[in-house]
Amino acid sequence: MYEEGAQFEWYDYLAFCVMLIVSVAIGSYFGFWKKQNTKDEYLFGEKSMAILPVTVSLITSSISGITIMTYPADVYKYGSITLWLALMLPVCGIVYAYVFLPVLIKAEVTNLYGYFEKRLSSTCRILTSVIFTVMVVFYGPVVIYVPSLAFKQATGVDVLIVAPVISAICLFYTAIGGIKAVIWTDTFQFTGTVLSTLLITIIGIISVGGIETVWNTSMAGQRLDIFKFDATARDTFWSMIFGATIHWSCFTITNQAEFQKCQSVSTLKKAQFCVVLYGFGVGALVFLTVVNGNIMYTKYSKCDPLSTRQVYRDDQLLPYYVLDTSREIPGLPGIFIAGIFCAALSTYSVVLNAVAGVIYEDYLKRFLSPEKQKNREGAILKTIVCYGVVSTLLVLLVQSLSEIVPFMITVQAIGKGCILGLMILGVLVPVANSKGAICGAIVALVLMSWIGFGRLWYSLEGTLQHCDVSYNVTTSPIHNQEDIFILYRVSFWYGTPIGCLITVVTGTVASLLTRNDQESVVYFEWYDYVAFSVMLIISLAIGTYFGFWKKQDNKEEYLLGGKSMGVIPVTISLITSTLSGVTVMAYPADVYKYGSITLWLCIAIPINGFIYAYVFLPVYMKAEVTSLYEYLEKRFSSASRILASVLYTLLMVMYGPIVVYIPCLAFNQATGIDVIIVAPIICLLCIFYTTIGGIKAVIWTDTFQFIGTVVASVTIVIVGTVSVGGIQKVWETALAGERLDIFNFRNDTFARDTFWSMLFGGAIQWGAYVLANQGEFQKCRSVPTLAKARLCAILYGIGVAGLMLLTVFNGNIMYTKYSKCDPLTTHQVERDDQLLAYFVLDISKQAPGLPGIFVAGVFCAALSTYSATLNTAAGIIYEDFLKRFLAIETQKTREGLILKIIVLCFGMVSTALILVVKVFNEIVPLVTTVQGIIYGCLLGLLSLGVLVPVANAKGALCGAVTTLLVVSCLGFGRLYYMFSGMPMEAAKPLSVEGCDFSYNTTVTKNREDIFVIFRVCFWYIVSIGIFITLVVGTIVSLLTRKRGEVVDKNLVSPILHRFLR
Repeated sequence: MYEEGAQFEWYDYLAFCVMLIVSVAIGSYFGFWKKQNTKDEYLFGEKSMAILPVTVSLITSSISGITIMTYPADVYKYGSITLWLALMLPVCGIVYAYVFLPVLIKAEVTNLYGYFEKRLSSTCRILTSVIFTVMVVFYGPVVIYVPSLAFKQATGVDVLIVAPVISAICLFYTAIGGIKAVIWTDTFQFTGTVLSTLLITIIGIISVGGIETVWNTSMAGQRLDIFKFDATARDTFWSMIFGATIHWSCFTITNQAEFQKCQSVSTLKKAQFCVVLYGFGVGALVFLTVVNGNIMYTKYSKCDPLSTRQVYRDDQLLPYYVLDTSREIPGLPGIFIAGIFCAALSTYSVVLNAVAGVIYEDYLKRFLSPEKQKNREGAILKTIVCYGVVSTLLVLLVQSLSEIVPFMITVQAIGKGCILGLMILGVLVPVANSKGAICGAIVALVLMSWIGFGRLWYSLEGTLQHCDVSYNVTTSPIHNQEDIFILYRVSFWYGTPIGCLITVVTGTVASLLTRNDQESVVYFEWYDYVAFSVMLIISLAIGTYFGFWKKQDNKEEYLLGGKSMGVIPVTISLITSTLSGVTVMAYPADVYKYGSITLWLCIAIPINGFIYAYVFLPVYMKAEVTSLYEYLEKRFSSASRILASVLYTLLMVMYGPIVVYIPCLAFNQATGIDVIIVAPIICLLCIFYTTIGGIKAVIWTDTFQFIGTVVASVTIVIVGTVSVGGIQKVWETALAGERLDIFNFRNDTFARDTFWSMLFGGAIQWGAYVLANQGEFQKCRSVPTLAKARLCAILYGIGVAGLMLLTVFNGNIMYTKYSKCDPLTTHQVERDDQLLAYFVLDISKQAPGLPGIFVAGVFCAALSTYSATLNTAAGIIYEDFLKRFLAIETQKTREGLILKIIVLCFGMVSTALILVVKVFNEIVPLVTTVQGIIYGCLLGLLSLGVLVPVANAKGALCGAVTTLLVVSCLGFGRLYYMFSGMPMEAAKPLSVEGCDFSYNTTVTKNREDIFVIFRVCFWYIVSIGIFITLVVGTIVSLLTRKRGEVVDKNLVSPILHRFLR
């Protein structure tokens, strides 16, 4: 145990004083030699700052003493769960840079909250400015108090002496130097912060015995248990992803200080680059605090300083540890204290400069004459900075609080959640208006104040073995969790997202109820939102049921449902997951443009089901494999298995975002809410119930979602048919427009709308989706017998064909509706995949509630496919990549957890890739091109194994590699021309003669300019891939076949057994 004040030597004071002197010198330089007398100079540095100092300043001001001192203490007590925050912070930076910042910069506002006046009203601006000012008044003293605590522990000098002195110094250089002084002192202070943090990490690791000791001790003490999924607890994955991440996003997106620095660079591109780098930088420093927390736990795992009253507050833990360790390293306390003050002064100076801008722009400027604004702006701003005196006095209040992090986050959550909600309403919800925004903000403030301050009435609560000091254990009344009101038991990390959600939901509803007729058209009414919400709630409830009440802790249960599922739910799940939004939305558009030739698929798909049931499925089942591609290892080699698994995983990564993007397009058209806000929310909900519920949750949610999909499709058919004048009208118009020309037998491999393109292209494409799909096989394996699996496959083919027939009918109804005024030509819609949504919203004037049913149905189809994709990818990654590296004991005890983690990580990557999907024009060709490259190879490999007994490992690999090279050239070549604006397929005639409005036409490029092989219809890509694999694979196998080589009969199709010896 150390004596308070005994740790600081003259060199420690020297390090501390140098930090203060350099900071003051920088401020003095910009105050006296580089005077800033105008607002543009004082607040934005004349928009001439460089990327590097601005980025460093953003990082340093975010990593206050609160982060450096209290986050390690948080890790010490609650574990390393904040590691998820470190991983998510770069995502926060990217979202701010590319979603919010462009809007704010283009709005040409100098004050972040000035955007609210332009978008909503001056009342919203004043409200947000007041909230920000109040938060800053509370935040400022916390920022100064934290390093003052450390200084007191090291020197014995009271906090109430240190804090005012440090505040005065910061006030001085910020007041005279403006934003340039702030940014350049931040750059210097960043060096001190990083140096001290790294030194503590390195010296700490050495002092406790090395990295291995830290790892083992932390693991034994459950400090590395970061895979917890209890949504109500503080230290879980969900509290970080939904709580801490959104809280930090709030600090970036709604923070005037951050926005002000972004405006100090000259262009939007530079500002975006600064913000992206900032996210990665802050993430790295938060990671260091996690490491330091584990080092502290390793040091005191047998003698907790909190329980023994060596320290009395969590925020004193890190200074206690540094001072305890510094006996062997002279000078460490001085570097540590200087580093903490660097972080704190950086944050505090930014707060002062930002609040000066807000008070001047939002309160004073409107009362000043133009002359005073022009001549006295600099002096006025410098005077406002002195508001910091008030903040300094409030340090007294901070001492009365028990834990700084929960207090700060609770207080900030009340305001920040509200401001973030308003920002989302403004930027991402076009239907939002001023009344709705104000209503949402007030409701959020009231409810969050109740929850936040209610939490502050309750308190929290170490091992005491092997302590070599005497101590008194102070008992305190520990509240039974069940005695605390349920809302106060929610982790404090959720404060900001709850406040944000309340603001957005209430604001949106209030805006819809109070909008004027002159405002932009919105098709969703309250009953539409109810239909959509019911779909999401039921899906979530099913997943939650199987996750918490029917737990699945091993692979057999999680991936295969214990092989106890019934035929009906599995069949329905197979159908629903196949009919994604791609089918429901994009296929009717395909019929609209290219005709009803896809009707042949309704015949081909049931045949595919029979082939799968009696040719391929018996082989897979007898091979007793969990992963479909495990069969390739038994039949050929492990290299074939790995290749197939890598290809399928890549396909799922690319396919997942498209599946979610489709319904988000429809939701955007119906509500005006941006795809970028809808998609992540839907993805996270699906990831949640799939992660915790496994295959049973997937299958039973599919069963419910099947009802939604069918109801939506049938309703659209009925309402659409009535709206255009009946079935006879549809038939006559479609026939006249060549949409029913399904007996097109011309021998043209370039044409998309021929019988041959469906027979040799589309039918095989769908066959590959069934025969080579791990998701389909996994569900068939969830029933107990081969006979039942066969029945599922046959019924699946018939069911998909029935729903495909509905998409063909919908396409013809759409053509009947727009046969005289094509929405694509007139740019009423910009993309083919928006056609069905446009049609539904158009006819919904005659059928209220139809948009809600339609969007819910599309989301049902998409969620079903996406959840199946997640569960399937987990099985592939675990079985084919991870399992071989895991100990038998780990496989037995941790299988369920590992699979859930895989679902989680895979879903996050897939969600992020939704941004990429927005650059593509047509979804069906894109999906079939990507699928063609991979499915052609996969089905070719499986067909070699099942149908070609002479095939061997060398032949299979050669065939697969050749296919990948050739078909990739073909597929990506087609995509190149597509992105160049070339018409890849010739559409049937589209008319605009009946349009009663003006529009601009687009000149179509000549299709003959496309290189000949890239004009081949995309339907043939899979067929070409399969053909190449089979031919090359068979030839190479015959050339490399060894004499006497015999294949196991169980690994080839039963239909070939009679021909084998």
